[in-house]
Amino acid sequence: MGIIKRRILGYFFLSMGIALALGPYDLVANKRYEGPGLVLSALATDQKSLKLVCPEGIKQIEPTLLEGFVTLNKAWQKLNLGWPEETKVYLQTPEIQTLGNKLGIAKKKAFCFKCQKRIYRLVPVPFLKNRGDLYLVGAEPGEMGEPVAPGQGVTQNQTWQTYLEKITKPNLPHKEYRYMPAEYPDPAARPTWVFIEPQTWRDISPRLKGDNAPLIRLDGFVIKSWIKPVYESYTQKLDWLMWLRLVLAACFLAFGWRFISGCYGKKPGISINPSWVGVFTDTMFILFTAAGAYAILAYYQKEYLAVTPILDDQAVLVVMSAMYVPVLIFLAFYASNLAGQSLEVTRSGLVRHGPGKSINMPWEKIRGFSLRETQIPLVRGGVALPRKLQTKLVIELDNDQVEVFEPANKSIKLNILLTIAEKGPDRLEPDLKKISEKW
Repeated sequence: MGIIKRRILGYFFLSMGIALALGPYDLVANKRYEGPGLVLSALATDQKSLKLVCPEGIKQIEPTLLEGFVTLNKAWQKLNLGWPEETKVYLQTPEIQTLGNKLGIAKKKAFCFKCQKRIYRLVPVPFLKNRGDLYLVGAEPGEMGEPVAPGQGVTQNQTWQTYLEKITKPNLPHKEYRYMPAEYPDPAARPTWVFIEPQTWRDISPRLKGDNAPLIRLDGFVIKSWIKPVYESYTQKLDWLMWLRLVLAACFLAFGWRFISGCYGKKPGISINPSWVGVFTDTMFILFTAAGAYAILAYYQKEYLAVTPILDDQAVLVVMSAMYVPVLIFLAFYASNLAGQSLEVTRSGLVRHGPGKSINMPWEKIRGFSLRETQIPLVRGGVALPRKLQTKLVIELDNDQVEVFEPANKSIKLNILLTIAEKGPDRLEPDLKKISEKW
């Protein structure tokens, strides 16, 4: 295998290995469920469960009192019809505080009230003016129908118990209260409904038939379920991803070292650059291409595993990924010529050894020597200016030219010129003298 191919493969495996081992990655997948979902809604129906929902007590009011509050009355009527799927109504009105004042409730304090046969909880948002939420949290026994006791398969199922705790345990943050402080103490922050995938519910409850389930009585709560379209975002921790990365990183690094180590070795003639130049150049180029490798891995992790990368910029990831392969090939080609060239000087001529085939140049075909500068554009102040990259030695042949990379060490340049002067024909001395002054 040629040196250039070895270096390309070495760069690829080593850059990927470094990116896998050291690149910052999140191990949490951000997923989204879109489809049918089963919603459980729970209402307190006895004194014990009502104390969990309304620890400060319940105020009794009449519907005529609410008639004077347009927004509150509309929200109350919405929650007072049948068993509503949504047991919470968002409010934006100064009527929240006005009603609290009439009932003797301190400013910005949540309170429960009973109107007819249902219990509601009004929760002002402490840090937003005229903002609050009205919950349907309880009802008199029989108001919502006749519940049944859950089957043994439900009560003994661990998954069901987890969902039940989310519904009945007080002081849990409501899923729609994510913007509130974690220590928000109001018991009404307890979720009154929770989303479950339909198949999970079917596995849990043998009572569910089709899209409806009976009312279930459990620990003083009446629980109802129904299926509706849901759009839920959730996270999933991918612990296996870290171990997979480390295993792949070890394999890639091992393959990369096997390929890149074959690029170093003794070369015939005078080495254009010492071995440390090749090692240093390869190290810098591999670290540079590791950034592109990380972009590729981060991009595909986001696309196929839904893991949000640390560098979450789609345009940057796409550009870096698209440039990875062409840049890697260019850098491998450049490094192979920089570190892989040597010039053998004999009595019969010159032989330039490089990453490709060696070029044999008899003295009789060599017409002279010259220098050629290579430049790269450097942008300063919005203007692209040329900057010298290196000055190559050009060997002029009858119908061709052969370029030799500029050595990094002045002593190597001098050694090349002195050896050519010693073993080459005298007619080349004028060119060598001019070159020695400028090179």
